[in-house]
Amino acid sequence: MAIGRSARFFKGLSATFGRDADRATEAQAAKDSFYYWWWAFLAESMEYRRAVSGRNEEPYASMAADFGRLGSNFEAWWIERGREIFAEPVAIPRVRKLEHGEVTNYEGVNPKLNIEIPLTIRRQTILRHVNKLLDQHHAGSDLRVHAYSRAKRRLYPDQRIRKATLETLMKVWQARKAKPDAPWWEIGEQLRLSPYHTVTETDDAATIANKHRIMALTVQRMHRKAKAIIEFAAKGEFPRYK
Repeated sequence: MAIGRSARFFKGLSATFGRDADRATEAQAAKDSFYYWWWAFLAESMEYRRAVSGRNEEPYASMAADFGRLGSNFEAWWIERGREIFAEPVAIPRVRKLEHGEVTNYEGVNPKLNIEIPLTIRRQTILRHVNKLLDQHHAGSDLRVHAYSRAKRRLYPDQRIRKATLETLMKVWQARKAKPDAPWWEIGEQLRLSPYHTVTETDDAATIANKHRIMALTVQRMHRKAKAIIEFAAKGEFPRYK
């Protein structure tokens, strides 16, 4: 089913959006998704800013053509750009009842499992049989939903990072950018990244030095990961860090 003017579908967003009156709601839902964090990390990329300014290196140039100028307001960018590049060209697949004689479309992008459910046996028995079939045919926790996206730009299918982690990494990146000469451990204490390694009044000199060392290593590792995510975001792969 092709997307009409009245409906938009996005991987990772549970609702369907469409009418102009729904734009604010749609943009807010997108802000709570990975799409917002792609926009936020992309805004930190020097390579992307150069591409937007006219430099033609790939893959940055094609990214700039799709994402355009990011501005400082995600909702405005989403309505102007994001909803176009992330919208699915067909409806998100759903579980439904097949009408009598209906032929199932077995296209590879959305593989399906057809089953017959007799309604003359107990519900618990039906669910047990269905779950057994799903165990045999469904990828379970290994399923990468975004691998089946057909949007112009799709999220990295093998991403294994949580939105909360992205938020923390961005805080580390921004804190370091604001205070580039500050000790690494100071950033960690400022953001309360590891209470166990935060110095207390009762710590002696050796303990303080050890806590500072461990906190610094923690912050540096997170900063490197944030930098990698920014670099991959500018190349069109998000959220990816290795």
